[in-house]
Amino acid sequence: MATGRGGHGLGPNDLSAMTDAFSGTLHLERVPSRSQWALVVSLHGLAIVILGLLAASRPLLAFLIPIVIAFGWNAVAKARLRTGGSIRRLRWAADERWAWQSQDREWHEGRLVSAATFGTVLVVLGLSETGGRKTRLRYCACFHDGLSADAHRQLRARLTVRSPDGAAAHD
Repeated sequence: MATGRGGHGLGPNDLSAMTDAFSGTLHLERVPSRSQWALVVSLHGLAIVILGLLAASRPLLAFLIPIVIAFGWNAVAKARLRTGGSIRRLRWAADERWAWQSQDREWHEGRLVSAATFGTVLVVLGLSETGGRKTRLRYCACFHDGLSADAHRQLRARLTVRSPDGAAAHD
């Protein structure tokens, strides 16, 4: 039997406290993640090494190295939340509406269309911006060290009971 404060059964106040965690607006403040930075740098560095080795037998592949460096530079800037479109703040309202603020301080509204959780390390959110002429899909990688520990835990917990587009999660 579940017990509340003092070893007694759950009372009405205890049950409302449990549901409040999922009924209020979830505010997420992102900071640059060292894990994301390390992943981006190591993957692009590995790609450069592989291209360098392959270029020994196929010299034309060497022309791809500056392209990988350019994409790597951009990916590092995004991982450090330095680009204008980088998502700095997220809000998940109880009515399933999402809002996010980009690095350029502009607020956007939309809905969650996909979500993937990778253990306690990473949550990837697929957000579809509402309004405007065309639908714009944005992905936001929330690493464990890019959010406060409590915010990351609350996000993972809420995603276990709610699936994208507001439907109830299935077991």
